[in-house]
Amino acid sequence: MQRVLWCLLALAISSPAAAQYPDRPATLLAGYPAGGLVDIVARQVAEGMKPRFPRGLVIVNRPGAAGSLAVAETARGQPDGYTFVLTPHSALVIAAQVNDLAYKTPDDYEPFINLVWIGALVTILGIAAAGIRRAGERWWLWGAAACSVLLALMLLVSPVLIDPLFNTYKPLEPGPVRSAVLTMAHATGVPADEVYAFDASRQTKRVSANVSGLGSTAAIRLNDNLLSRTSLPEIRAVMAHELGHYVLNHGPKMLMQFGLLILFGLLFCHWAMRRLFARYGARWGTQSVADVASLPLLTAVFSVFMLAATPVFNTIIRTQEIEADRFGLNLAREPHGFAEVMLKLSDYRKPDAGAVEEFVFFHHPSARHRIHDAMRWREAMGTP
Repeated sequence: MQRVLWCLLALAISSPAAAQYPDRPATLLAGYPAGGLVDIVARQVAEGMKPRFPRGLVIVNRPGAAGSLAVAETARGQPDGYTFVLTPHSALVIAAQVNDLAYKTPDDYEPFINLVWIGALVTILGIAAAGIRRAGERWWLWGAAACSVLLALMLLVSPVLIDPLFNTYKPLEPGPVRSAVLTMAHATGVPADEVYAFDASRQTKRVSANVSGLGSTAAIRLNDNLLSRTSLPEIRAVMAHELGHYVLNHGPKMLMQFGLLILFGLLFCHWAMRRLFARYGARWGTQSVADVASLPLLTAVFSVFMLAATPVFNTIIRTQEIEADRFGLNLAREPHGFAEVMLKLSDYRKPDAGAVEEFVFFHHPSARHRIHDAMRWREAMGTP
């Protein structure tokens, strides 16, 4: 059985009456979106918990704020042993200390299991160490190439093989929405003749859509929340934005940019590890990055780089979002619809962030920024 050493913590608010417990279904909150690693682990944990809850165990995705939203919802629940949350440690150890949240560790929850997959972890560490040994002094270059290939595979495989595991995709029935979306797609050269809707409302209230795939494999998808919570102008605005990502080749561009950042990150690790070994290697009992014992240090050094590079990663994504916003406004010509959708997104995104806060922490522009941009476009174009 694979256990231990992965930074996920399952929590429960408890103290049920033992004589009657359990007499109703329980809820397991996952602090990240469906299809992600946390969600996958939550479903595996749920399988082990189901025998203890014969009346049912429901998994609910509450993504946002790096798991903090799910923990906060759990903390607000009744201490009856029916509400559980699975989240990374950061939502508990870090977030609660640096933010004013609805919960404070450790008084508002009761941790009951610390999960990880040692077998998977040991396998990954062994492969990494063997690869580094084989690559020699150029391990950082080969490592960056391997990471770039994995990112590309995820971009290609996830929409086809992973996403359908968690949601049901069905062709959208003929009607105004389908017609409007396909008209915009064909006008911009997107090779798609079908629009798919998926049942995200089982997991979240978020409105979302995407145009996935590369080249002739383009697939246009929107969730049922978008269909049920928004008007046709809003749907046109959202789908024009998503078509913009595809037409502007944001997927391949992001892969190249992230690949370069990972290359610089591993090169930084190569430089830093050599200096750390020279100074502390004898004391630590390891002198080479190819030594399995040095991999925790390598992970720590790479984490420092990733933390420092967070604004860069976020700026890459945020810049693409601004480009897609403007493409969508020119395509759909729905500035009011776009603004209305941005207000709906403020349910889970801070709508009015400061300039520094947005630069460092936001991978999407704030709602205020995006609505202001739409109204400037409206004024410039003379749109009513």
